[in-house]
Amino acid sequence: MKIALVAQQATPVPGDGAGEVNDARLRELSRSLASKGHQVTVYAQHQGAGTPPERAKLEPRAGSKHGVSVEYIGHADSHGADHHGADHHGADHIDESELLAQVPAFSRPLNERWRADRPDVVHAVRWTSGLAALAAARDLRIPVVQSFDSLGVAERRHHVQPSSVGTQRMRLEPAIGRSANAVVAGSSDEESDLARLGVPRRSIRVVPFGVDTDEFSPEGPVADRATRPRLVTVVDLSELDALATLLRALS
Repeated sequence: MKIALVAQQATPVPGDGAGEVNDARLRELSRSLASKGHQVTVYAQHQGAGTPPERAKLEPRAGSKHGVSVEYIGHADSHGADHHGADHHGADHIDESELLAQVPAFSRPLNERWRADRPDVVHAVRWTSGLAALAAARDLRIPVVQSFDSLGVAERRHHVQPSSVGTQRMRLEPAIGRSANAVVAGSSDEESDLARLGVPRRSIRVVPFGVDTDEFSPEGPVADRATRPRLVTVVDLSELDALATLLRALS
């Protein structure tokens, strides 16, 4: 199957200097799909200064013969580099109008490339990529799969980078989800959020985030255990309320 992965403001290629956010999850997704024999191309928009690379190659996973092609389309305007982290959670302030202004310059060349070399399916990662993918595929009758990784409603609810969730994102994410042929949710909680936003449950597929079992394995050294029980917790440092609740419960 020929798969087009659309990640407007990210790249799976480490250290390519293109200005995009380096995305390990995108890298593993694309390489995993390629290892199953699919022809995978990642489409990104160049965000940095200088002359953008046109193409890059992601080497195959160990034991696989198939790599991933990466194509950089267009160039964000001069303001785009200041906000290229918008689809990820590291940005302190987001100008969504600037993000949206970059979409047409990305979607039009996408449409032209897909007319010449039509993919079987498009998978858009995050909301701005979804807008570009839906616009590019609209008159080509190519099915579009959308994954958000994180929804604005959930980020607001859990107070995760609240300044990065504006009204336009909140308005557009439900529309993107309803327009896509299928939506991939990372958890049942995200599935419930999508359903509350009006995305038909029949369109939603829950695919939990995976673990690289080559990198993370139960094999290895084990600390000596005493008779007292030991509890280990892993928590994001921004989620201090959850840690405080755990400590109060233990005491």
